[in-house]
Amino acid sequence: MTNDQTLFGMDLTGSHKTMAKALTRAIRSCTYSRDQLATMLSLSLGRRITIHILNNITSISKPHYADINLVKAICAITGDARPIELFLEGLGHQLVHKEEVPIYEMHKLLMERKRIDDRLESLEGQINNGSK
Repeated sequence: MTNDQTLFGMDLTGSHKTMAKALTRAIRSCTYSRDQLATMLSLSLGRRITIHILNNITSISKPHYADINLVKAICAITGDARPIELFLEGLGHQLVHKEEVPIYEMHKLLMERKRIDDRLESLEGQINNGSK
């Protein structure tokens, strides 16, 4: 790790603070206490998750990084996908919500149809120019 807290061009300090805030919001918005959430996470992950761990990963002042499995489990239990969205955005990707999938699939098919139509038009032009 370098002194400027970057790895492969990613700002780990900034991403830590953003992730810590998102995890804090997810945990606060759920109906479970931190103790209940820690127990549920422990059962889900098959390893002990304590309130201390939850406090660490939601701390803005000290970088404590949650592994992706813990983040995924928190999102699943709280119903808040924002932490996973942040993880994906940090990798240059974007989360597509279930209700948005048909829109993206339709757009993909329309683009494919345009590509096919353009190719058919090109071939038709070649055929028509060749028959004269």
